[in-house]
Amino acid sequence: LATLFGMTPAPVEHCRVLELGCGNGSNLIPMACALPRSRFAGVDLAGTQIAAGRAEAAALELDNLELHHLDILDVGREFGEFDYVVAHGFYSWAPPAVRERIFAICRANLAPDGVAYVSYNTFPGGHLRRLVREILLHHVREIREPQERIRQAFALARYISAWRHDKDNERDLMRAEFERVLSYDPSHFYHDDLAEINSPVYFHEFMEQAARHGLQYLSEADLYEMQPPPAEPEGPGAPRLPSPDDLIAFEQYIDFVRCRRFRQTLLCHAGIRLDRSLAPSRLAGLYLASPMRAESETPDLGHGTVEQFVGPRKSKLATDSPAAKAAIQVLSEIWPSRVEFEDLLQRSRARTATQAGELAAMLLKMYAANIVEVSAGPARFTVEVSERPQASRVVRRQLESGPVVINQLHRRVEISDERMREALLLADGTRDLAGLRRELAVRFQTPIEEQPFHRNLQAAAQAALLIS
Repeated sequence: LATLFGMTPAPVEHCRVLELGCGNGSNLIPMACALPRSRFAGVDLAGTQIAAGRAEAAALELDNLELHHLDILDVGREFGEFDYVVAHGFYSWAPPAVRERIFAICRANLAPDGVAYVSYNTFPGGHLRRLVREILLHHVREIREPQERIRQAFALARYISAWRHDKDNERDLMRAEFERVLSYDPSHFYHDDLAEINSPVYFHEFMEQAARHGLQYLSEADLYEMQPPPAEPEGPGAPRLPSPDDLIAFEQYIDFVRCRRFRQTLLCHAGIRLDRSLAPSRLAGLYLASPMRAESETPDLGHGTVEQFVGPRKSKLATDSPAAKAAIQVLSEIWPSRVEFEDLLQRSRARTATQAGELAAMLLKMYAANIVEVSAGPARFTVEVSERPQASRVVRRQLESGPVVINQLHRRVEISDERMREALLLADGTRDLAGLRRELAVRFQTPIEEQPFHRNLQAAAQAALLIS
């Protein structure tokens, strides 16, 4: 996003990253493993969490990660300069002095073309979240033991969400909030809704605080979250809304319309000139991916035929452009892998500069609509099962303690199949396929059929768990 808006941020392969409130390093460790030539640092006040993260980093032999047991109030300019600063799940749960310090660190320690990421709870959706939080906190007010607090809070949430009334819209809203709570895992729930501090803010308040520290709004981490509502107000009774040129005010009204409760905001230094026109030429050097697939089994990629493509969340796209059809077909064939934009142009047979520009413009619209992914680096995984398959070190390490792992796209994946878990634990690149099957047969004391075995490994590859 920084590149698309005219900045020249540091390449992810050679960058410096600081995470504030890093906990046990679970966010930084997979990145440090995947990007060995970049440097990572984390800061957290919880000594036990930092100790656990250091032990994990040592087990993975990561020499590009430093975890510091430190109060962020003590982080100053001398701590160093970073290309990216991350504060995820931290701002809304910190006291006012710490929230102020987050912005001060971004100003003092962020490189001139650096980008800061801050996630936080927002109003107006935060009012609904606060309603449920206050009910649950009242219920567990005399309970001190964390597990019992979680158990009792979940029990009340289930009790209230089970009530049904025919004519009670307010109850429907509250029931939906309790059902949201019940979808959380216990640790997430304890950190978010039962925390001592949970302070949402309006977006304009957040940006006023950032501006006082010499920071400006770059974008949301997901461009889709910046799209305006589909219906514009019309007629003599229409409200007078801010112009899209007044970006902060306009974004605030998007929050009002959507009842937004959470933002993931990117910031940069105030002196940087940004260009949000999304010029197609800025796709140069970036990588694209998309799960869109043609509805027909044998799509006609030539002139004069409209083909329809479908994607996640019932998204659809119809086009008769040969270059566009060929590009989407290429992306669907390699998904979830990525292809560099220039390579995609060649493979889509965009013959002229005009065709290339039109294709780039369409891909950017698809990106804004959340049906194409754009990234700054190539895929760090393989979608093909090699003769000696290899899962990443992080995946193999995480599987030793549970079924949830972080894949090479930095996303959580739960591996429920026991045989797949064992196969990935063994897949360190030293065993061929036959050797893997033999060892699995010994462990499970039963023959391992070849076809299911290969399906499991192919599923692991499609889940971005294997490296080349």
